[in-house]
Amino acid sequence: MTLPPSVVFAAHELRTAPRSRVLLVAIVLGCTLVVAGSVLGATMQQRVSSGAGVAYERTDLVVRTVQGAGVGVAGVPAGGGITAEDVDRMSGLPGVESVAGMVRAHAALGAGGGVRALVVESPLPASFAWQGLADGRLPRGGAEVALNQRAMDSLGLRVGDRVTIGTQDAGRAEFTVVGALDVKGSLEYESLTYAIAPENVVRALAGIDGVNEVRLRTAPGTSAGSVVDEINSTVPVGWPQPTSEIIAATEQLYGSGLSVLSSVLYGLALIAGLIAFVVLATVVWASLPSRRRTLGMLRTTCATRGQLIAMVALESGAVALVGAVIAIPVGIGLASAAIPLMGMLPGVPVLSFDTMRIPVGSIALVPVAAILGGVLASVVPAVSVARMAPAAAMAPEAVGSRPRGVVSSAALLVSVLLMLLLFYAAYFEDMLFTVMVGLALVAAWVVATPTVCRGAASVAARLTRGRRPVAELTAIQLRRFPGRAAAAGLGATVAAAILALSWVALGSLSTAAADRTAKDPGPDVMVGAYAGGPALGEKVVTQLSGVDGVADVLPVNSSPATLVGPSDSASSSGADETRVSGNVTALSAERLDQVTGGRFPLDRIDPGTAYLPASKLAPFDVGSEVTLRGPDGVRSLRVRYVEGLPFQALVSPEVLSAVGAEGEPHALWVRVDSGTERQDVLDDIRAVAVLNGDLPVSGNAVSQARVDRMIGLARGLATGMLAVAVAIAIAGAALTLTTTQQQRTAEFATLRLLGMQARQLRRLVAGEAWAVGTLSIVAGLALGSVLGAAAAVSVAGALGIDPRVDIPVLPLAILGAVSVVIMRLATATTVDRVAFTTPVQALRQSTTGGRR
Repeated sequence: MTLPPSVVFAAHELRTAPRSRVLLVAIVLGCTLVVAGSVLGATMQQRVSSGAGVAYERTDLVVRTVQGAGVGVAGVPAGGGITAEDVDRMSGLPGVESVAGMVRAHAALGAGGGVRALVVESPLPASFAWQGLADGRLPRGGAEVALNQRAMDSLGLRVGDRVTIGTQDAGRAEFTVVGALDVKGSLEYESLTYAIAPENVVRALAGIDGVNEVRLRTAPGTSAGSVVDEINSTVPVGWPQPTSEIIAATEQLYGSGLSVLSSVLYGLALIAGLIAFVVLATVVWASLPSRRRTLGMLRTTCATRGQLIAMVALESGAVALVGAVIAIPVGIGLASAAIPLMGMLPGVPVLSFDTMRIPVGSIALVPVAAILGGVLASVVPAVSVARMAPAAAMAPEAVGSRPRGVVSSAALLVSVLLMLLLFYAAYFEDMLFTVMVGLALVAAWVVATPTVCRGAASVAARLTRGRRPVAELTAIQLRRFPGRAAAAGLGATVAAAILALSWVALGSLSTAAADRTAKDPGPDVMVGAYAGGPALGEKVVTQLSGVDGVADVLPVNSSPATLVGPSDSASSSGADETRVSGNVTALSAERLDQVTGGRFPLDRIDPGTAYLPASKLAPFDVGSEVTLRGPDGVRSLRVRYVEGLPFQALVSPEVLSAVGAEGEPHALWVRVDSGTERQDVLDDIRAVAVLNGDLPVSGNAVSQARVDRMIGLARGLATGMLAVAVAIAIAGAALTLTTTQQQRTAEFATLRLLGMQARQLRRLVAGEAWAVGTLSIVAGLALGSVLGAAAAVSVAGALGIDPRVDIPVLPLAILGAVSVVIMRLATATTVDRVAFTTPVQALRQSTTGGRR
């Protein structure tokens, strides 16, 4: 069978051209990341779907009460919870098939010199039990406990070891670990330090006599909603909820975060793939001049324009297809290797090979997209070949070597205008418009690059004129053919721009968040809660004060009281007055200012004023007189609203005493010393909170640590994946430089014949490589920094925080220098070969293309 001429010519080029192998590697790397990103994203989605309902696989309905379940554990008196009689009544309701009660408590676990928050439950009957055993057995009584396997691994525990479990009120005791629990990948339990203990032990830790959770299984065909209605009307204890709603909430909680992570991974992978095809396009374009004579002869003899277009398109498409096919198993293997590592990231549940999912449909599209991308990448070069007249093909001037200077210069002016428009859009317009302007800026910047190269080369030529002949000749060549330099570094420019964009945007958001935290009038750390928790004694204050790095601890005294007064909203609705009931805080302004490091918005607290947080829905008129009603009296006060006040209401201590409301400290404000490692201090504060009843820990430092962790994760993922994109771009730039240098063998031979030494020629060629690398990387970093700054401003505006721009100059400079050096080293062999080739060999290569 006779193959079409286009196929024959394309196959010949693929066999003989060294560039095909480098392009194949670039496509494989780009497509590998796309495949791996698809597999990891699908695996995380599968993990959420399979792990959300594990703990409820035999349960249709759950009735829970907060008593003893960790909310105010230390303050719940014995006798709370759901009684045995209530459980029996639930079992007799219509549609209920089976019922089981259990007890859950929050406690502190001491092991290996450390302290952790522990969730401990009583064992469920076999008909409801969902946990498995990885080792040992379940506790049978006494001081025995079974811990989940992940917690045991992280603590270095084994079956038979001793641990300490206790709460502030119940005390502490030593327990023997008799089993390792398998939580079967439950999203709700896997991230916890979780234990099963005898029911009497858990009940003592919870401080209740009954149970605080009841699990029900309904008869087939029974609606869970109807059973909920029966419980609310017949046994009104706790909060009944169908497990389907709990599972859906769990899927949403984890799915939203993991979907963002998978989208980031897949987006970065697509960027790497896009850069691979940019490299493909630039290499194909750069290779056309060296093939000009061959293509012209084909056009003169037998080839039609369509055949020439088909030949160039087939070359690119074939390389893209083969690279994509190779990338599929490589990408799946890379994803399988990364699966255990993903579970080490904050907020990501443990991933295993059991939950690995290969999205066949998405992966099948990779070769199709690769072929289309390869063909599209060669469209412009192929059309330029097809439109080339045979006489022009035989001319010595390289096709497309002289750029259209007017268009490039106009694009430079447009780039400047688009930069101004970009920041206007970031400040005043929506994010979609900002993205569109950013994409337009990237396109204009790429078109304007030859003008920038010509301008830089002109300046260099003037500076070296008459003093450094080789450097001057290098600058003249770049000034004469700036399009060639711009094309060689296009991939590197795009890759550097995207990496700089991610660093600048993420760093700026981190700075903006830190700046907002520094201005927040609240504490660095708050232990406890204003309402719903136990009163905190001097013991907790003493323990917190003893933590290294804690500079100050302030008990926040508050008491239930009611503010009553007139307002416009009350009169418009026909009411005589507005009532606001809740916790009223009483503190001195001096202590508040001390514990916040001078951030608190009040310098004094007037005994005749009630301070409320500023709000659009203000309960009272500004400056109006209200009455503070307490257990033993009333007090008239003037209302003042304060921006950013972190309390529901604030008065002076003597005012609260006057109405008989003796405040108690349900929360503690902690100031962290600025000269310490905050994460270490937070860990020690959390240990104190766990020991005293698993108290909640919040505050500015906690929020900032969470933001820093998220931004650090995003920056690490971006750096890791985009580093591959930079490597692809550098390989493409090196290949493009190599190709263009090989096309100039006749020029180099002439220089050698005119007396230029090999070392001088080597410096000439190496100088062009240094110049191209530097210009492309610097242009990319500059563009990326502008885009990153605009992105940070736009996102900060959407989040409602003051925008800050933080450009990491030193890291970007190091990245740029390393990239330029690598690009230069990648072309070192070609430079040496060109420089030390004899004039006769160079002339022969220029006429035969190096083929005998």
